[in-house]
Amino acid sequence: MIHFNNAGSSLQPRPVTEAVAAHLAREQEIGGYEAEAVAADALASFHGGFAKLLGADPSEIAYVENATRAWDMAFYGLTARRQGGGPRIHGQ
Repeated sequence: MIHFNNAGSSLQPRPVTEAVAAHLAREQEIGGYEAEAVAADALASFHGGFAKLLGADPSEIAYVENATRAWDMAFYGLTARRQGGGPRIHGQ
């Protein structure tokens, strides 16, 4: 089932559910910081891999914990940009 009104309402694809479950199991076995260290290489390669998929530069890719935080960062960035600071937005 797909909900077009809210991505958070859609069912996760099975690979996502399996990856999250595996990471949570690893945290339970060895601890959160240690599980993060195990996943560090995969997390570090995310920017490059996703940038390649989109035809972008890795510096143009932001990864945050959820869509609410992403929108929050984007809108605060626009405000900062109007005030002379913040991230550069292409075309401005």
